[in-house]
Order: sequence, then structure tokens, then C-alpha cells
Amino acid sequence: WEEIDSRNDITEIGTENFTPYEYRLSTPMGEITDIALSHGECTLEVGDTLRLEATVQPRHMSDAGLFWKSTDPGVVRVDQWGLIKAVAEGQASVQVSAPGWGSAMGTCVVGVVKPSYLLGDVNADGEVDGLDLVTLVNVVRGTSSLACDKRAADIDGDGIIGEADIAGLVGLILLEGQ
Repeated sequence: WEEIDSRNDITEIGTENFTPYEYRLSTPMGEITDIALSHGECTLEVGDTLRLEATVQPRHMSDAGLFWKSTDPGVVRVDQWGLIKAVAEGQASVQVSAPGWGSAMGTCVVGVVKPSYLLGDVNADGEVDGLDLVTLVNVVRGTSSLACDKRAADIDGDGIIGEADIAGLVGLILLEGQ
């Protein structure tokens, strides 16, 4: 802990997962005795997200600053609000604690598996081909009423279906043709 206020009532917590710091008032409220998470374990596909909710005991401590951490950010990432993202196959734990408010910790074990969809198979016919490219171009232009698998269409993984995904799909089709 680094004090940043001469009245000693504001503290700054620097962490590797927060961007860049979290500030909170330090008032004598006691100790957190338990942190329960909405999920004790879960399985996600690569690219999926899930928000974990934390409940602290005693409840009047719910405003204490929580620190979220992944045991393997290469498999699962977590932000300062408990939103986790599966980034690669494997297993990792997401832990939450409240530094300075006791030693209680909540943990969720996250298994990450291969996606059930085929990247680039926009029309979900089991193949990545020119029909997927036509579908994706029409979806991006807004001229198609056809449904598309948005996870399969998000080639660059940024959560937005757009022109970069069209270029990525062209690359996938060319690679398959080699």
C-alpha cells in the first residue's frame, strides 16, 4: 500500500491487472470474512466471456476494493470488474481478494475448450469457402437478411464484424486452398 494523502484516508492500489490504478477510501469498517463468487467453476469456449459476481461478508463491506487476478492470463484474463475472457485452451483460476480488508479469497476454476464453431464458417455449413465470404460481405454491408454465426465471422477477434474480418476470411480461404 502506498499512502497518497497526508490525512491517510485515501489509498492507492497498483496491480498488474488493473489499468492503471484503483483508488478507494480507507475507512475502519472491519475485516472481510468471506468472498463468494457466482461461479465456483465453469467451462468456456475460446473467445467467450463471463462476468463473475462477488459477494462479500459481512455485507456492509461490499464497497471494499476488490482485486481480481488470473493464475494464467495466457488462458483466462480478468478485468477489475470480474469480467473474464477465455483466450486459449487450458485451465486457470480466477481469484478475487480485498487487500487490506482481511485474507478472504474467492476462487473460480475456469476450463477453456476449443470453440464449437469453425472460424470462418460464417454460414455454418461446415466448410470455409466462397459462400462464407459472400455472406460476410453482405452482412458487413447490411444488405443481407441471412443469419450468420457471429463468432465464426469475427476473424480478427475484436468483437466487431467488419471489413478487417472480410480480409481475414479471404486469407483463411486462400490458406485452405494451398
